[in-house]
Amino acid sequence: METGPGTREHTVRLVSFGAVARRKTARRLHRLDVEILAWHPYLDVDAFRAEGVTKAAELSELAARFRVLSTHPPLIEGRTEKVVGADLLRLPPR
Repeated sequence: METGPGTREHTVRLVSFGAVARRKTARRLHRLDVEILAWHPYLDVDAFRAEGVTKAAELSELAARFRVLSTHPPLIEGRTEKVVGADLLRLPPR
């Protein structure tokens, strides 16, 4: 059984799903035929569905068994500078 890109065996997780993640990253990743799981604190599920992306219910869900974690949050002082830190990366796989 093949497990390389294009077999849907790979999942890319996106932290934040703003314009760059939606219009650039997700669309390019679809060409590789990988599963895309994304999290964003303010977007509803329809924004994810419109791009063919699965919405993670919680940021911690992205930490489970990832090979690729792509971060796209804007830098907002006091809110986003530590979105992805050691605590998230140390979470055990679910």
